[in-house]
Amino acid sequence: MPTAEYGGSGGSLIKQGSGTLTLTGANTYTGGTTVTGGLINFAAANNFGTGAITLNGGGLQWATGNTTDISARLAALGAGGGTFDTNGNNVTLRHGAISGSGGSTKTGAGTLTLAAANTYARRHDGVGRHACRARREPAGQHH
Repeated sequence: MPTAEYGGSGGSLIKQGSGTLTLTGANTYTGGTTVTGGLINFAAANNFGTGAITLNGGGLQWATGNTTDISARLAALGAGGGTFDTNGNNVTLRHGAISGSGGSTKTGAGTLTLAAANTYARRHDGVGRHACRARREPAGQHH
């Protein structure tokens, strides 16, 4: 599994093709991250530098022991949709709604809880050992 750290002013990261790219360290690129194939494995939000995270045919994989909520960084899903591999973790996305023209797929063991008012166009498929839960929490109440 390739591992990478990226830096510099400006620039962006585009992950294409199958396989998993593991991001490490506090990356400093500022142009956002786009995943059009395969997965990006991450252990912390700062692995993505700054800018939006766009899924359009690819996905994200939480590293073992990682439950980071990256929902506030997610751009609208592209037509190719996005995959969320919780990789044995119980992850809650509560700070930003998942929207866009594509659908979403949950893979891997663990639970993915969608706590915001999500508006993606196509259905959500739970494929892993544990599927996704959609839950809307009252304003100001976070578990």
